[in-house]
Amino acid sequence: MSENDLEPIHPEEAISLYLNDRQAELAENTVKAYSYKLGKFSDWCEREGIDNLNSLSGRILLQFKQHRSDNLNPLSLKSQLDCLRSFIRWC
Repeated sequence: MSENDLEPIHPEEAISLYLNDRQAELAENTVKAYSYKLGKFSDWCEREGIDNLNSLSGRILLQFKQHRSDNLNPLSLKSQLDCLRSFIRWC
């Protein structure tokens, strides 16, 4: 395996690692909010058969955005996507 290869990671595992890592620097309510928002992403990944975050692409993330936009007002959607963006950057 070369250093450019990423180890597979399931969305739930990555989210758990992310939240544990951010716990020290974020308020408890913020961690709970992130957990809820990222849980929606994890649930969607499960329904879509995405079991490895390495397979994410811009198109897949756009599909998630479109899915969530059906259920959220614009401000809530922005908050959802800001949280997801932070998580993806961390990954």
